[in-house]
Amino acid sequence: MRGEKTDPEFLEAKQWLEAIVEDKEPLVRPEQAFVVTKVLDNIYKSAATGKTIYFD
Repeated sequence: MRGEKTDPEFLEAKQWLEAIVEDKEPLVRPEQAFVVTKVLDNIYKSAATGKTIYFD
């Protein structure tokens, strides 16, 4: 069930908050999350257009 303490969203938010409060490096850095977001966006674009997407 959503909202439980075992949900991935909850655990990720908890880890981010702990990293901020304890001044530690988060498990996933913002730069890494940005790359994943770019990949996912291009997967959707490719699926919608039927075209191959190339990364620089």
